[in-house]
Amino acid sequence: FAEFDLDYYRPRGNPTQFLQAMISHFSRAKDEAISPQEYLEYAESVRLNSDNVEFEEEGKRLSEMANAYHTYNRILLEHNKLDFGDMLMYVYELLRTRPAVAKELQKKFKYILVDEFQDTNWIQYAFVKALGGDGNSLTVVADDDQSIYKFRGASVSNVMEFVRDFPNRETVSLTHNYRSCQEILDLAYHFISNNNPNRLEVQVRDPPISKQLISHTSLPAEIVCESFVTHTDESLSIAKSIKEKIESGVSPEEIAILIRSNSQADAYVASLERQGISVAYQARSGLFKDPIVLDILAYLMVLVDPHESTAFHRVLRLPS
Repeated sequence: FAEFDLDYYRPRGNPTQFLQAMISHFSRAKDEAISPQEYLEYAESVRLNSDNVEFEEEGKRLSEMANAYHTYNRILLEHNKLDFGDMLMYVYELLRTRPAVAKELQKKFKYILVDEFQDTNWIQYAFVKALGGDGNSLTVVADDDQSIYKFRGASVSNVMEFVRDFPNRETVSLTHNYRSCQEILDLAYHFISNNNPNRLEVQVRDPPISKQLISHTSLPAEIVCESFVTHTDESLSIAKSIKEKIESGVSPEEIAILIRSNSQADAYVASLERQGISVAYQARSGLFKDPIVLDILAYLMVLVDPHESTAFHRVLRLPS
């Protein structure tokens, strides 16, 4: 910490307050292939071109961040470490500066398939272009309406760029849906259309893309939208509604509640139990909270790095 020359980003009351946010910021910079040197040059240009106090202050702040980025990378290299962004950045540099290496890899990977392409960031798409060559061996699967990882650096503009970069592509629209009823698909389409004109369906005309899905089930669906003041009100209302359905003859095995995250489940479980309804709770988590798994991971971490203090402490506390 002493090696970081921080002033603006070192509040007196909590000197390390911004460190985690800064590391996340450096990670985003690496997603865009911005090197510490480029960041320093940009900060210097802002500082030199500032003609008022406000811009001069901004230049100083940027210079501090750029120097911190440079220091962070230097410390990583001194300790023979790479962070996740480095694994992308150094490979990008290799492909960019060594055409022979890029050609060798193009020969090695005969076909390239990229799934969830809308969730790639700038540097990942740079890999795709470097390895995909003329695009004849390249397939990407994308739905711009499902781009949800912008906070991780994902760029939905990659989908639009791909359309421009590969004008001779063949486009296949996957419109057959085997999961949902037509009422749900129609409402979802109507809802997402509020994002027009910033959608692939509107932007691309050659060939035209249709994203109106066709259901392969004839079962009807009733969509109800309700709002509640509190989370407790919501869970109680749903529990009562489920009780009414069971009393009217619906089998409990036919009823499911889908929730956004595991942390929200407790309120629903409690409300259902209050109504005398037993619950089968299924969640895709818990493995890495199991003591035996934590013990095994601690042993492996200590084998890799004996100075990993948290893991070392756990191993010392384990029975021999």
